[in-house]
Amino acid sequence: TGLTSSGGGAAVVGAQRGGAAAVNLNWDGVWTVRSQITERGWESEMRISLRTLRYNPGKDKVWGLQMVRNIRRRNEQSFWSPISRAFDLYQVYTAGELEGLDLPPQRDLQVIPYVLGGLDQDFTRTEDQTKMARNAGLDVKYKFTPSLVLDATFNTDFAQVEVDEQQINLTRFNIFFPEKRPFFLENSGIFDFGAPRETELFFSRRIGMIQTSDGTSVQTPIDAGVRLSGKVGDYEIGLLNMKTREVGGTFAANNFSVARVRRELRNRSSVGFIATNRQALSQIPGLADRNFNRAFGVDGNVGFGQYANWQSYYAKTVSPGLTADGTHAAMSSFRYDNSRDQILMSYREVGHSFNPEVGYLQRAGYRRPHFGYRRTFYPAGRRIRTIHPHFQWNRWYTMRTMDLESRSEEHTSELQSLAYLVCRLLLEKK
Repeated sequence: TGLTSSGGGAAVVGAQRGGAAAVNLNWDGVWTVRSQITERGWESEMRISLRTLRYNPGKDKVWGLQMVRNIRRRNEQSFWSPISRAFDLYQVYTAGELEGLDLPPQRDLQVIPYVLGGLDQDFTRTEDQTKMARNAGLDVKYKFTPSLVLDATFNTDFAQVEVDEQQINLTRFNIFFPEKRPFFLENSGIFDFGAPRETELFFSRRIGMIQTSDGTSVQTPIDAGVRLSGKVGDYEIGLLNMKTREVGGTFAANNFSVARVRRELRNRSSVGFIATNRQALSQIPGLADRNFNRAFGVDGNVGFGQYANWQSYYAKTVSPGLTADGTHAAMSSFRYDNSRDQILMSYREVGHSFNPEVGYLQRAGYRRPHFGYRRTFYPAGRRIRTIHPHFQWNRWYTMRTMDLESRSEEHTSELQSLAYLVCRLLLEKK
């Protein structure tokens, strides 16, 4: 069962991307669950504390609510509030209504301190073989409004963060590990800019972690940071500033700044701006040409009717030592999706010198056209439910020479029939 609410503006459970109401798989709020096998089968009940959510207090409030049940043995989805086949769980405006909610006021201030202590023994040292190890820090969360939150951290400790899922890399590109640190998760969708997991202008895991030339990561302690995120009227605002410490005279101390503003318009449309900056606060021999890195970008989204959407962005980076030629990234895509037809068209290019050091870049120096189409048929009768042939076409060309680097094509026709479902049921029973 999945759950999402349109009455708050806080974290929701689900996929990784999607805007200010972005669904985040790594959401880790306070919740409890109890499961048991009853006469009706396996049942599970989950409770999410109101302290975890952001909402407007008051009596007789109405929230949007949607639930979906995935029945794997029948390849079936059942929604609590019926929706068109062109949509999914995350279009909250298609949700049903949960009425009669009496919501108490929330606490505006949360303070979470930590203290660590221990003994450090090293018998290879001639002096001070035993030292006292101690550390302390503080996290603060202040709520200006139900949808505008200030987070502050001092001497941050991420020792309790869930470990990354193990991945095997069989490609020539960097592996993408999603953010799991709670400080960066709330309202993380506001900072989204670019192509997910391919060309992102801001990637929070660049703060506190340095990627070395051999592909390994080195942790850099965070001295302090502040983060303001949420909605003010029709505007989504994300501001961040953090300072990391110098490590062993090899990695410089840095200040990271991010500013993101997006204006919501009618019919799923929006326009936005983002700026990122990394500024070195200490000098490391041999790294004087990497004192700073800056990136700027604008993006827009236009909705046409109920099923069509056009999305575009343009970004540019500034890095010392890199030529000004090829420091841009751009994308434009069109999507039309209803219960019968799905059309995808996009064009993307990334310059050779595009270098978002506070973001994530999978590959550079290419142009990529893309086209895809799917048609869904609903034959009369009960034997065949749907037939949906579709194809995808992708090409990657070198930016300067237009040589073909990579290509992928997919031609598939899927069929859901009554006989197929019966066979699956018989196999599962065996």
